[in-house]
Amino acid sequence: GMNSADVGYIQRHRERIDSLLSWLDERATDQGFVPGYFSIMDIQLISALGFADARDVFDWRGHANLEAVVSAFAGRPSIKITAPARRN
Repeated sequence: GMNSADVGYIQRHRERIDSLLSWLDERATDQGFVPGYFSIMDIQLISALGFADARDVFDWRGHANLEAVVSAFAGRPSIKITAPARRN
């Protein structure tokens, strides 16, 4: 089981994740990090958030620009074919 030190550790990481997601959301636009381009920054973001979704690591939704980036590029064949499989 988890002890109180584990709970504190997990809580600190959750706060770090939330802070980072907010930081990224401020730097992204609803058309990606570099509007008009499918950039490496978009690819990295989509990969990380896709992994988080597939493994139920954390909920990243609620950041409008990040949601828009994922949505904007979700239909790309390269994104569809490399999406991580969900674990059940």
